[in-house]
Amino acid sequence: MSGAASMLSELNAAPIEVSDVSTPRANEVHCRVAAAVVKSLADFAWKQLESELILMLADDRRQTPAPSFAVHYLFANRRTDRLLHVSTYLEAGDPRLPSLAPFCYPASRFEREIRDLFGIRVVGHPDPRPLVKHGFWPEWEYPLRRDARISAFTDEGQPFPFTAVGGEGVYEIPVHERRSSAGLLPGDRIGSRCRGSLARAAAARRFPGARTSLQPHRRLRCHGERHRLRDC
Repeated sequence: MSGAASMLSELNAAPIEVSDVSTPRANEVHCRVAAAVVKSLADFAWKQLESELILMLADDRRQTPAPSFAVHYLFANRRTDRLLHVSTYLEAGDPRLPSLAPFCYPASRFEREIRDLFGIRVVGHPDPRPLVKHGFWPEWEYPLRRDARISAFTDEGQPFPFTAVGGEGVYEIPVHERRSSAGLLPGDRIGSRCRGSLARAAAARRFPGARTSLQPHRRLRCHGERHRLRDC
């Protein structure tokens, strides 16, 4: 029995309502579910198919005959090379999606990015902070919507929420300019809190005109002239 055929057999036996089932390749199954059963389908993929979530994407289909937002999940069993592609369609006027983040760490950042770029509300997410959306962007503007018309915006003057780190032997380098191999990156500033050669927290705020920026809440380990960034 092929990978797709065995997945279909297990999917048909599961107490989950699916539709639009297809097998475009010998190891791949595509299907559609309602948003309300996304958690049940994900639980089935983890436990029954022994698959992990490797990708989440969204697209704006409001200009199609059936206007909606679509969210796609890709689950993979790396041992058997089987793929399950699940899609769910959300109401165009008020798109909402149940979060998988409390149960599946990889879903956390996928969901935050989808919210930032499409304005899809992810219900039950434990960390609702923006991930990829610039801090100066108005909250109600979503750049990957088909009708996005991004207006000009400026710094509202609100203080940046740097991570506070304290304790014996910890000192602070309040502000310095960030440099790269290409030289100074204009507009970027980093506040660092250090203990010895280990920077406990490095947070950056990107100002207008800057080309790149560090994500906040990163840890910088220093080894002589070499530096390595790790997630905190």
